[in-house]
Amino acid sequence: MKIKYYLLAKSFSCFAIIFVSFFFIAGPIKAQAPCAAPLPTNSDYFCPGAFELAVGIFTNVGSTYTWYRSGVKIAGPRSGTGQAISYNFAVTSSSSAGHYYVVREIPGVPDICVFSRSVVYVNTITGLTTNNIAANSVTFSWTPSGNVNYAVTKFSSPPGAYFSTSGSNVTVNALSGGTVYYIHVQPGCGGGGNANWTTISFTTLPGECSAVLNYSTIGQTGSYCFGQNVSINYYGILGQQYTLLNNGTPVSSVINGNNANINFSFPFNSASSPGLYTVRVNKPGCLAAETDNISVTQKTTATNLSLQWVNEVAAAFTWSNTGINEQYTYNVTTSPTGPSDSSNYAFGTNVTVSDLQPGTNYFFYIRPYCSNGGTLPWISIPFNTSQLTPVNCAPQILTLCENSSTVDIAAGGGAWNFGGVYPVNSTGNSTPGKEKLYSFTPATTAV
Repeated sequence: MKIKYYLLAKSFSCFAIIFVSFFFIAGPIKAQAPCAAPLPTNSDYFCPGAFELAVGIFTNVGSTYTWYRSGVKIAGPRSGTGQAISYNFAVTSSSSAGHYYVVREIPGVPDICVFSRSVVYVNTITGLTTNNIAANSVTFSWTPSGNVNYAVTKFSSPPGAYFSTSGSNVTVNALSGGTVYYIHVQPGCGGGGNANWTTISFTTLPGECSAVLNYSTIGQTGSYCFGQNVSINYYGILGQQYTLLNNGTPVSSVINGNNANINFSFPFNSASSPGLYTVRVNKPGCLAAETDNISVTQKTTATNLSLQWVNEVAAAFTWSNTGINEQYTYNVTTSPTGPSDSSNYAFGTNVTVSDLQPGTNYFFYIRPYCSNGGTLPWISIPFNTSQLTPVNCAPQILTLCENSSTVDIAAGGGAWNFGGVYPVNSTGNSTPGKEKLYSFTPATTAV
């Protein structure tokens, strides 16, 4: 390349011309490359301990050649000899790297680029990171971009075998789900030298397989009282783990399956005890699975208790149901404070009690049945049995006189007992003046 300077006025002194020339000669001369820097290839990556970079070209007589690195002249100019001319440049640091090129100069002809190469000096890869992790694949990237060696293994030590690629990212497939892997990346030192490996770890997502569910021994939906224990049973398969959840939150430790029933038991003793329970099943390398909801609710007292009817010795009651297939316990006492317990049970929403005493004040108590020591408060309703209707048992007197009409002893629809002697003569008539009163009383048995 020729650099020409022109004076604009004759009055400039020779001193000024010498000064200007000295100024440009003393400073580093940077030339704009007539060719763009190419992307580096494998052989353009130099690592510590690399050999020298040899830059040689075939030269033509009549041409001048100058060697540059990133615009700074590093050799020449050299006149062409019709033979090859070569320079060796040591690449020992990042300052030794850059865009190497050679410019040919011919008087009266634009300069042209006759050699161009991008040289990269690297020791280790930086910025290694995972971009996407799936069940069977991983995508990772690094800086600087360019040729690298990589391997994905299950070991943290540097790999013995690896792949090479150019660019700044790669995707590796055919991995196992739920597994810890290690990504190893090092610069590809095609230009010579040895680079260090950079290593990071990651875990693939659970695989496409699912944990196996078994519903044969699952606990049933139910309502419970405070003080009871809730028991949920599930069959645990060997190689799987089981956890009880309440509304999605774990409420038990992880239990390993052993081809036997697993019992999740917990006290029903607070406002957080009710909920939708599930059993989460995990299997290494697979997607977790969960059972259907097991609804555990708090029992509530019966409502809308009312008296249907009552008589002298019995009464019937009805109430609103508080749960599916709810069982109730009830009692009838004369105490307004309620019973301590009861052995009378009822299903549904009504019951009839009997063997009561007429004309007595009673209280009917009912509550849902709670097993295992749980309790709920009684609700009650007072009622009175009716008095018995009195029966007239006083003697009824009938007067029978001589020659009177026959008296029907079944008159009134009842049977009659009678006693006494009715005096009659031989003709069957009563003896004159011998009238007698006979008493008849209702019979307790038919006559």
